[in-house]
Amino acid sequence: LIEAKDLFKENYQKNQIMHMFINKYIANGKYYSKLEDVLVSDFLSLEIEFISLPNNLASDISNVLERYQIKIEKYFEYNYIKNFDFEEDTEFSYKVFKMQNGFNENEISLVPKNNKKIGFFEKFFQLFS
Repeated sequence: LIEAKDLFKENYQKNQIMHMFINKYIANGKYYSKLEDVLVSDFLSLEIEFISLPNNLASDISNVLERYQIKIEKYFEYNYIKNFDFEEDTEFSYKVFKMQNGFNENEISLVPKNNKKIGFFEKFFQLFS
């Protein structure tokens, strides 16, 4: 998954990823929409989809909102959220909230490694806690 993200960033340098999700899992010649718990296979293929935003558009939006002390942490694509499988009368803001908190099991959220070096005493206390 990290390699797929890196390939995207390498080939689409002028875009930033808004959503990265798995459309299909392919194992033993069968297609799965969700990862099965007891899936045993020698080979596993993933069909990954990216939804991105041009960097210049993101920068323009951020510059306008910064004048009002508003900082954007994450962008969401309207059609992706609107067309996701929710009940018909679900309010859009609630859909965004649910998507942000992992409603789509196939959406990939990569978090950076914590490379912070800890001191001797922190290591010592972690060892005995």
